[in-house]
Amino acid sequence: MRTSALMISVACLFAAGARADLVYISDLTDTQPVVQVFSGGVDVTGSRVTILSDSTDEYLHFKLLINNFGDGSLAYSNLFEDFLGGLLSDRIVVFFDPNAQANGGIDVKFCSDAAFSLCDITNATFHYPLDAVEDGSFQLMAQAFNTQIGDDTYDMYVSSDVADVPEPGMGLLAAGLAGVMVWWRKRARRTA
Repeated sequence: MRTSALMISVACLFAAGARADLVYISDLTDTQPVVQVFSGGVDVTGSRVTILSDSTDEYLHFKLLINNFGDGSLAYSNLFEDFLGGLLSDRIVVFFDPNAQANGGIDVKFCSDAAFSLCDITNATFHYPLDAVEDGSFQLMAQAFNTQIGDDTYDMYVSSDVADVPEPGMGLLAAGLAGVMVWWRKRARRTA
């Protein structure tokens, strides 16, 4: 009995220590994506995020405040429309600027659909093993550790609209009607 109570206590302490500040990037429309940051359940977006002026429809570029220096690495992960490695839908790129404190924080770019040229990964030093298939829910896409702000970690989640797949209804109906017309004409010629 004491052993199980001790194990539960250790598990609760571990779970409580695994907290992170949450960064949510929402791209559920064809307009500029939106970012929100929560620390301990409190919205701290206004004090942690600076949206940069080059942000446009389908492209969000912002600085995320940290109280530490980056290591100069460039990391990214991808969201796919159909299957892992398939049609690219979205990409998040995080630059851990060595002068992050002076330059306003780590540099985060989120690109969707036609804006991929703005999320260049030519010099990427790390590919997060977090690639996923978009499903409309928030999915973990990137992380930043040792930020020395809030809970010392940022977990970055992306929610992207699922690609529209045309319904086969009208195409099947048209093909079916064409088939019926051909059958009817052949039948009419045989009886004439």
